[in-house]
Amino acid sequence: MARPTRPLAILALVTAASIWGLSFVVLKGTLQHISPLHLLALRFLLASVVLIPFGYKQIKTTLKTRSSILVGVILWAALLSQSVGLKETTPSRSAFLTALAVVFVPFIVWITNKRPPAKHSVLGAILAAVGLGILYLPSLGSGPLGMGDGVSILCGFLFGLHFVVAEKVLKEGSATGLALVQNATVLILAAPSFIFVRATMSEFSSSSLLAIAFAGILASGAAFWLQLYAQETISALDTTVVLALEPVIATGASCLLGFERLTASTVIGGLFLIGGAILSQLRAQQIPGDA
Repeated sequence: MARPTRPLAILALVTAASIWGLSFVVLKGTLQHISPLHLLALRFLLASVVLIPFGYKQIKTTLKTRSSILVGVILWAALLSQSVGLKETTPSRSAFLTALAVVFVPFIVWITNKRPPAKHSVLGAILAAVGLGILYLPSLGSGPLGMGDGVSILCGFLFGLHFVVAEKVLKEGSATGLALVQNATVLILAAPSFIFVRATMSEFSSSSLLAIAFAGILASGAAFWLQLYAQETISALDTTVVLALEPVIATGASCLLGFERLTASTVIGGLFLIGGAILSQLRAQQIPGDA
């Protein structure tokens, strides 16, 4: 498949961000009835089955790049921490904290490529840190920082790492091949949980099965393929900027469906976080005097 044009790549990322934004709300209730590891195993079983007809020919080539399996391991850790965090916090908080991946990317690139972040990346990180503080201000109607929030921050870092490593692998492989390899890796890591944690009947209720289908086919199969497809043309830095739409969609859906009420801390803190995320990815030449 030919590499996408830039407008097509951006459209792919906007679609992925919309799916992932809705998934926070879809999975919030489901996680009260299903083990996070069971959820990962089932959703990535579906995702792998969906992609096998399209990507099986590219598996061998993709596996020649050793980091392809690492991409899947990082994704497994990121999604596990996201599921654990979402179970204990609100969909909007989980989404905004996951969006910190955008801020983490320039610093991960600094560590991996020995390329220090530009001034605007540092300013963006500071702005995001201010937003993080506002997000938990009791005076603005917010609840305290909890364990779920801390785990969600870890999730943001892991997703940032996933973007950077995936970008490197895609220089040598295809999006479909990498999507299938990473999905299979997550499945292999999550499936043994059924041996150690007994499944319950509530995990297979109609509502749970619908949520698993949404997560498996759309959020894991389609959306991750769209992300990797877009990254064949767009860098990890630009990818994370477009994906900053994700928490906005998650917050809107969560409030509309009654999972939480919209507070001043969510609006103001969220704006600071998104502003910091976008600022951290601006091209250096767009800011006079920046290096």
